Amino acid sequence: MSEIYLKDLIGILIGCSEISAEIAKKIREDETLLELLVEEKKGDTKNPRFRHDFKSLADVLIQEVIKYHVARNISSLSDRIYGEESNVFRNRSGSSVAITMDGDIGATASALASVLDCEVSLGNRLAEIAYSEPICDESQTNEVHAKAGNSKIDASRLGIWIDPIDSTSQYIRSRDDSADISVRLGLTSVTILIGVFSLDTGYPVLGVVNQPFASEPRVFWGYNGPDLKINNVSKTTTNERAVICSSSEFETIRERLTNWDVSHFPGCGYKVLSVIRGSARFFLLTKASSFCWDTCAGHAILLSQGGGVVKFGDLVTYRSNDRDELASQLESLQVRYYEKNLTLSGINQYSNQKGILVYADSSDVFSIYSLLRGNL
Repeated sequence: MSEIYLKDLIGILIGCSEISAEIAKKIREDETLLELLVEEKKGDTKNPRFRHDFKSLADVLIQEVIKYHVARNISSLSDRIYGEESNVFRNRSGSSVAITMDGDIGATASALASVLDCEVSLGNRLAEIAYSEPICDESQTNEVHAKAGNSKIDASRLGIWIDPIDSTSQYIRSRDDSADISVRLGLTSVTILIGVFSLDTGYPVLGVVNQPFASEPRVFWGYNGPDLKINNVSKTTTNERAVICSSSEFETIRERLTNWDVSHFPGCGYKVLSVIRGSARFFLLTKASSFCWDTCAGHAILLSQGGGVVKFGDLVTYRSNDRDELASQLESLQVRYYEKNLTLSGINQYSNQKGILVYADSSDVFSIYSLLRGNL
């Protein structure tokens, strides 16, 4: 057993997300530079939903930042921090460069400068940010300490999923002067996701979601423990009929949602965050195009609020017309994060193969179940 104070773990993860946000904004400052720092994913590393899938230097560096700082502060977690991205990046000359953080700021700066085509000063600055201490500001610290108190958690039984830049395509493409509103406003959908899950149950335990490009950059967190459920979210319900589904959702599904105000926008993390914050009742994705790193962080926050993320495929095959009976089965229907599908290869092993229904209120689960059961 390796018990640590819950408030310390939350503080470290918030601090890591803030360092990550600063890196994301620093790289995004120069759009010409950004275009040089994008690599297209191929083969098993590519999300099959997209014709083209990309990663940026920000994705790679942020993932290494979180791994480094968490492992340095909580050594028992060091070999159970998982992420979407490889740490190898190919520069313009075609050379592969491994971005690593092992305490040697000079070596990290040198690797970054190599990716940056010898932009030494920027490489040094990014390395300085990456190695800065992961700390919360005073208001964040006070809130975390007040809510978490002296509760402890066994870090030896935890794992972490990271999505360093969720909605990477929007991070790359968004332009303030674009005529296309989805391109112009796309940066709002960019999130940094850090999700902690239990190795014993697979259920999410703690989530941190950082929204670095919102009009007021925000960090949301939530803890879902057996005896304590806490978060920092102030929910604001603006439209009781607002729901979210993917623009690529099956037509048969969209036809069944005609009585709802359906929205489509990018970023799985941002869609989940919309449910967390109360701007949507639920988010439905029936395809296997979301992954552990997309949903773990937000799922933990939702569970701390009384919501959740269930496997859509299991939900619609459940056989009951009793609302209370279905409610009693919601725990068993939740997405779990230690499960790996060995029949698939590459990142598909970690996909939510049965689709997901993200909800804030369990009553909505029965509504969707009744609406869609038998119509797929």
